[in-house]
Amino acid sequence: MARHYLNGAIEAYDVSRRDEHLALYAQDPKAVCLVRLAWVELWAGDPGRADETARSALELAGGLDHLMTMWYVITYAAIIAAESEDFTRLAELLADADRHRKRLPERYLMVVLEALRGWLDVCEGSTGSIEKIVRSVARSRKEGETLHLTYTLLLLARARGMIGEFREGRAATREGLSWSHRCNQRYLEAELWRVNGELAYRSGETEAAASLRSAVETATAQGARWLELRTLHSFASRFPDQTLREQLGDLIETIPSGHDLPAFRAAIGLLSGSG
Repeated sequence: MARHYLNGAIEAYDVSRRDEHLALYAQDPKAVCLVRLAWVELWAGDPGRADETARSALELAGGLDHLMTMWYVITYAAIIAAESEDFTRLAELLADADRHRKRLPERYLMVVLEALRGWLDVCEGSTGSIEKIVRSVARSRKEGETLHLTYTLLLLARARGMIGEFREGRAATREGLSWSHRCNQRYLEAELWRVNGELAYRSGETEAAASLRSAVETATAQGARWLELRTLHSFASRFPDQTLREQLGDLIETIPSGHDLPAFRAAIGLLSGSG
């Protein structure tokens, strides 16, 4: 459904009205819809196509020389890189954002990118950088940015898990799930359930299996094959089951790109007995 509407908006784009739209709404609709389409393509299980579409959005935004459009596109392209676990690309995009930072009038737009900086640093071993994510969560709460809050809470939960703070990480996932249900923002629900299940498992809590099952069911119902790949891998690796392995094997056959990315390699490793 999202792909249908985004493609429709892109096809209806009228370049002759571009300047009028920029003046009225402060962003270019084609660039914005392209980068949002890229996220849909990633969730649908085609990270290679998602990267290509995000790069097209960035190229269009760069040609416009319109700061708000560029910042919007960089933000979502960075999320796509993070969710693909392409940390080289994420670092490149964060560096691009830094070049535009001083010109940006609206500070709230920096919330997600600052959280992503913290996330990248934590992944690279700088555990103290978790405070960057904590600050982004606090700003999201204060400024009422529930869409951003859900994502920054997800990053915080993952980071807490990386440094062994499982209980604190689960508090973040529970808050993220609460916001998802309260605001009907379900795009991260499967991943929040997955991370919650992983943290519960690592802390020895009994509801781990139920959380991972909810993650698989949610991703499958949404047709989010990239998230389904992650959730099936987590569930099958924590609670070995032949049916789950068969589901994962069938799903792998439907993923057309991104075979060099960590999530796909981990799934292949599990099925081959090396993961």
